[in-house]
Amino acid sequence: MNRSPARAGLWLSLALLGSLAACSDPKPKRLLLITLDTTRADRLGCYGKDDAGTPNLDALAKRGALFERAFAHVPSTLPSHASILTGSYPPRHGARENGLYRLTPASETLAEVLSSRGYRTGAVFAARPLDPRFGLDQGFESYEGPGTGGGHQFEWRADQVTQRALKWLERHQDDESTFLWVHYFDPHKTYAPPSEYQARHPSDPYQGEIAYTDAQIGVLLAGLERLGMLEDTIVAVTADHGESLGEHGESTHSIFVYDATLHVPLILAGPTLPEGRRVPELVRTVDIVPTLLEALDQSDPAPSQRDGVSLLTRVRDGGRLRLSSYCESMSPRLRYGWCDLLGLRTDTMLYVNAPRPELYFDESDPAKTDNRFDEATPEEVAVWNRTLKKIAFERLPGDESTRAQVTQDVLADLKQLGYVEASLSAGQEDPEIWWSTRLELDDPKDRIEAAELLYEGLELQQAGRNGEAIAAFERATGLDPRNATAWLNLAGAHLQARDVEAAGAAFEEAVSVDPDFSRAHYQLAVFLLDEKRETEAGLRHLLEAVRCDPGFAEAMSRLARLHEQSDDLEEAGHWIAKAVAADPASLDLLRDQARIAGALEDWSVARTALRKILEIEPSDIEAQRQLRSLPEGKAQ
Repeated sequence: MNRSPARAGLWLSLALLGSLAACSDPKPKRLLLITLDTTRADRLGCYGKDDAGTPNLDALAKRGALFERAFAHVPSTLPSHASILTGSYPPRHGARENGLYRLTPASETLAEVLSSRGYRTGAVFAARPLDPRFGLDQGFESYEGPGTGGGHQFEWRADQVTQRALKWLERHQDDESTFLWVHYFDPHKTYAPPSEYQARHPSDPYQGEIAYTDAQIGVLLAGLERLGMLEDTIVAVTADHGESLGEHGESTHSIFVYDATLHVPLILAGPTLPEGRRVPELVRTVDIVPTLLEALDQSDPAPSQRDGVSLLTRVRDGGRLRLSSYCESMSPRLRYGWCDLLGLRTDTMLYVNAPRPELYFDESDPAKTDNRFDEATPEEVAVWNRTLKKIAFERLPGDESTRAQVTQDVLADLKQLGYVEASLSAGQEDPEIWWSTRLELDDPKDRIEAAELLYEGLELQQAGRNGEAIAAFERATGLDPRNATAWLNLAGAHLQARDVEAAGAAFEEAVSVDPDFSRAHYQLAVFLLDEKRETEAGLRHLLEAVRCDPGFAEAMSRLARLHEQSDDLEEAGHWIAKAVAADPASLDLLRDQARIAGALEDWSVARTALRKILEIEPSDIEAQRQLRSLPEGKAQ
């Protein structure tokens, strides 16, 4: 019998009651983790929102535990999901900003733990910030999302995600133990819910997106019940972060660490969990992994990696929780050249370490608008800062580089989602130097208008209104003339308008105001090579890009091709080898290496490159043909 998404919530709540009554206390064998992108807790009905249109999440909360004050740690998709999946704060797991970093392999994810215990593991993610190149695929047998199966999409809508999740569940319904992570992206700006949900929330498309996502969660949970998997499945729902919606001058997220962007829903339901429990104390998204492992009766092989604790005893037996929570936002530093933000939350207050420090008390000031830092004693501030510094400097033993390799196509997708250019170099300095100098930078509170103009400019470009985008970017550079990102966006808009001279001037300004901005040097180099045909100047800026970021594979690849074109094959081989070392899974780089090695008659290197291609893509017919045709040994 077919049921519409709109009726799924009522049907599901009744089905759940029947399923649970039929089995007195089944042992949980399965786990379904649902993460909602950009979803504020106060926009769900179970958190007090009237006419929220979230009957499925509300029903789930009634049959499980709802945490009233759950907080994420970063207002950005990748780092927050990394904390959800590892139970670690960002300094430990290394994935501290979208598009720049990846999860360190030293982190052990929930999927890795469960996979090692015989669980079948799968993930369906909805947007490119969670692309496998950023490392969250660790431990997942199947990791499916935009771009992973060919084609070019930067976002999947909720119905696409649900369909793929149900197919995974169908394939694994006979497996004894399963873990599926499902990520929904729809509440992320730009808000464009299907017409039915837009009509229900005509003046609030953000709420319409949340209601649409809730309906698709209802379809997913109904499918879980239809497959006979619901009664032994723990269902966990949370969000990576919220959305400012204009609070504190920020229209979306990624900069500030107030409640608007970090207070998230957290709901747990399933066998052995009590029904209708509401937990009022502060909890963290780093607590999710320890809690789920205990709920599944699984020991944690790496408890020293976790910053979180299990909440299960509190959920089952009551008692008090006394936790504090670390938060950070690297985006102001990495994307705009401003001071990054570090914060410490307790059950009663939020302290933000910034050039102009902030202190808010939750009970009297839930909106965080009354800064009472002047009431703090020097001793209190010293304790808070010592705590922040200790957490911010913590790394995992054996930690590897967390620099992510991001190509122009992924960057273009990230820009479509509203993420402006960023500089990895801003995060590479010595920790002690970073700590002692960061407060000399601009306070994001004083520069938020420039960031909003950059968002506006990107949206105008996407709408085909490039002239208006140029005006927005020019206003941003006027407000914040030292903002290299603003100059870089202005350069791109001028180039799109085919104003080559204006584009060149803006590119030059970007590298002038931030000489260590690797991607600014790279984009200027590409401009000089492709538009101005100035090879020597282009080569110089490619070398500067690599100086700023020694792991910049795309810049090294361009250097290799540049030398190949000038018949300097030895130098081309040098650069392509460095590029492959930095990004060993790139098929494009491996193909370039095989071609250049073949021109050098270095058959050993060519053979290794072709074999790596076939490990990644066994059906590559051209690589198979080339490998068969290679002579043995190396020409002398």
